[in-house]
Amino acid sequence: MVLFSSNLFDGPYYHYQHIKWNEEYRITPGLANLEDRLGFNSNYLLISALFSFRFLFGEAVYTLQSLFFILILWWAFIQLFRNVEKIKSLILLIFLFIIILTCRSMLCDTSTDIIPILFVFYFVVKTSQNPDWWKNKFLLACLLPVTLVTFKLSAAVFSMIAIAILIVLLRQKNYKKLSFLMTAAVLIVGLWCVRNVIISGYLVYPVYSIDLFSFDWKLPRTTIFFQQTHIHNWAIQIYKGEYIHRIFDVWLNGNKLILLTNTVSFTLMVFGIFLSPLYLLYTKIRKIKINPSLVFLFVVLICCTVFGLISAPDLRFMNGYIFSSSFLMTILMVPQKVIDYPKLNYLIIFLLIICSGFLLIRDIQKAHIRGFEYTDRSILSLGMHPWQPQYKGVYDEYIMNGHIIYITNDRHHRIYNKMPAAAKGGLPFAPFQGNKIQSIKTVELRGKHLEDGFRTKKEYIDILNENVDKYKADYDTIVWMRY
Repeated sequence: MVLFSSNLFDGPYYHYQHIKWNEEYRITPGLANLEDRLGFNSNYLLISALFSFRFLFGEAVYTLQSLFFILILWWAFIQLFRNVEKIKSLILLIFLFIIILTCRSMLCDTSTDIIPILFVFYFVVKTSQNPDWWKNKFLLACLLPVTLVTFKLSAAVFSMIAIAILIVLLRQKNYKKLSFLMTAAVLIVGLWCVRNVIISGYLVYPVYSIDLFSFDWKLPRTTIFFQQTHIHNWAIQIYKGEYIHRIFDVWLNGNKLILLTNTVSFTLMVFGIFLSPLYLLYTKIRKIKINPSLVFLFVVLICCTVFGLISAPDLRFMNGYIFSSSFLMTILMVPQKVIDYPKLNYLIIFLLIICSGFLLIRDIQKAHIRGFEYTDRSILSLGMHPWQPQYKGVYDEYIMNGHIIYITNDRHHRIYNKMPAAAKGGLPFAPFQGNKIQSIKTVELRGKHLEDGFRTKKEYIDILNENVDKYKADYDTIVWMRY
């Protein structure tokens, strides 16, 4: 899966440009004015700029998430050969294969979702093996959930774990560790929030209800309102179309592999989230003891998934919690005394390797069927970096204060790694249709250089903010007709 870039939508639409901007420029005030999705300040995009190796290969590679997955996979194999209860290690490997099956596109391309998925799963697996491990490793147990918030805002609910640990330290009157962890957590989140403010003018993007500042580069309220609204609406359409409709209506008449991956995610959500409360109730009635740390972890995972279903019900945002709760429930349901069959273990591992190879071959074929043309590389080059799609974007040039801004003509509004660039259309000259929110014509440079930042022209701020109801009516009509 790491041999080629999958060319997912979010990557060429804004990830590539955002990463390249982080490589070549310092933090830029009002960058989200240039292209609204550049306001998404995931630390994944910042860290990826350090590991793109563009200076070495002449083009960026995005394998950071694959590296993390391989490390977790290697750790799982070590557990298999060291652990006496090999059945639990096999279950871990099976769930890692499920991650490959459902998230493989995110593993071989830029994605702000996969890092939280992997590390939430790692946290839960580690807790299932030793429920009290956090008592000896407060730093990791507390700061990992906090750090994940800076990668994906929806991970904020998962950070309840950090709050619980701080409460435990407070009760123990361990003020030294408490003060250190609180200071570290505030610094991690605080620096991320500062970067949010500089990029978009808002403390948390795209939460328009937290409006504390009045910098000249701050996005108009209408723009951030539509960003938040569209995330919710788009996720609902994905949930209805990719999961409910494809599983229960199209069934075998559609793409079989997509049906399989969606069915697996949906089934695990039902199993791990909706049945887990019943299982916990069953253990209470039967007086089966479960470590309080595991019970609390169950509650947190359920809360994370419920929050995701309410705010943005696209399962790819919630897969970390879905897989983790399903894994935890499966481990707890495995009898304490299970007969180990070494030959069966090796057979399962062999089948998992074969299935993974099948997925790799199929995805490569699928990429070529779609017409992705990869840059001319020798087979030996795969040992150094993945094949990258050969981008053939067509752009118009828009002059902004003497600088060229490239406007993509791609029908899917993909910018690729062209910079500085933006998509066509946008308010107030054209209705918002789900891509470009605010027209580039409403934006100007704050100074002579790109690093001075961008801002919305004064004459358009009131126009955008005062006509939000009209724009919303047009947007609702377009969304209804499209979906």
